[in-house]
Amino acid sequence: MDALACASTSNAQAVVGVHAVQLKTGKVLHDQQGSNSFTPASNTKLFSAALALTRLGPDHTFETRLAADTEPNDQGVLQGDLYWVGGGDPTLGSRSYSRFRDDSKLADVLDQFVAAVEKRGIRHITGNIVGDETRFPRDLYPIGWTVDDAVADYGAPVSALTLHDNVQALGLSPWAVRFTPPLEYYTVFNQIRVGDEANIQVDRAAGGSRQLLLTGYSPGDKVVTELVAVEDPAHFAAAILHDALSRRGIRVDGQPAVRTRRVGEPLPPRPAVTFATRTSPPLIEVLRVIEKVSQNLFAELVLREVALVRSGEATRQATQREMNQFLWQVGVNPECCYFQDGSGLSRQTLVTPRAVAKVLAFMHRSEHRDAWLGLMPIGGVDGSLTRRFDFDKENGKRIRAKTGSLSHVAALSGYAASKTHGDVAFSIILNHFNGFAAEAREIIDKIAVAIAE
Repeated sequence: MDALACASTSNAQAVVGVHAVQLKTGKVLHDQQGSNSFTPASNTKLFSAALALTRLGPDHTFETRLAADTEPNDQGVLQGDLYWVGGGDPTLGSRSYSRFRDDSKLADVLDQFVAAVEKRGIRHITGNIVGDETRFPRDLYPIGWTVDDAVADYGAPVSALTLHDNVQALGLSPWAVRFTPPLEYYTVFNQIRVGDEANIQVDRAAGGSRQLLLTGYSPGDKVVTELVAVEDPAHFAAAILHDALSRRGIRVDGQPAVRTRRVGEPLPPRPAVTFATRTSPPLIEVLRVIEKVSQNLFAELVLREVALVRSGEATRQATQREMNQFLWQVGVNPECCYFQDGSGLSRQTLVTPRAVAKVLAFMHRSEHRDAWLGLMPIGGVDGSLTRRFDFDKENGKRIRAKTGSLSHVAALSGYAASKTHGDVAFSIILNHFNGFAAEAREIIDKIAVAIAE
């Protein structure tokens, strides 16, 4: 393919892996280093989503509870703590999910739980507001995520109690900082100066710091929005609920607190009294966010949910075991691949283009085929492919595929409705590319169009 030659000549150190299979016959149409290992970036999400859909089913849901150890007394006093018990729901007050549906907005979620407290007649809570993340053992960051990732919204830490995608939006100017949700969770040192163009750097000290240093430049007449990951999701959620209760006139004597556990520790006693339960949208809706907009946190949570449901514990070992078993079912030797996360943000995760194409072929003939195909972005139409294939929009629409992007990495894997070969499963992964990201995407898109033709 001409695009392969383009990749090698424009960037001598770049390595391209391609594997394309005719789905009707299983015939390999093209293979270039298809059995070699590559860093797949967000193409990893194809494995996580396929595993979750196959093992949990499209209708699986997550539950978040508001509970306590006792009922309130006749004077409306709740003696002890109020627990917000996370059930691994990625959509709770989610910015990402609200792009698809508006029934998970933060304000609505908070109103549901605060209203449940009011309905019980509670006017005074003597204990803490506790963010309970014990459904999963505490393991905030997969191996291979970098310190820089931990500050950005795409590197938000993983917790069974997840709220607002575990991020805060900061509206920044040289004179002020505006928080969304409206809670001063961070201490901010604002050193932004007035400049012609926005160029702002957000830094957070390592080790669980809640201090942010803002530097750089911003136009004086504009507010620049930056998304910052919170360092402790369960505590952040408890702080948001604490604030919401206080705003509604409910007295809380205690502070936001966290209940967590380590790997191997038993679950703590379940609070006896439930005030409210929120059931998430079905899993297929969660997977749509993962594949359409490449949401990392959602992918990590569904992978842990699979491990918990299937193995009884959401540990790294359990997730790896479940993935290996799935690969054997697909017809792939697990030794071909190495997973350190479910989203592809880890630089240590490795797969082969051939393994990706095998998973795609397996899902194409599975009972969940139609639901699975509906998750894939369409070239030039939606999701992460909305602005792709401008050079050939007709053939771009023949492509349903998942993107992947990291520094020096670009990938595209999915399906092409080939004019010559019918439906084709393909995987294209480009590593060690030192040019502009747009150039890498163009190379990959030209290969995909060649497959579609």
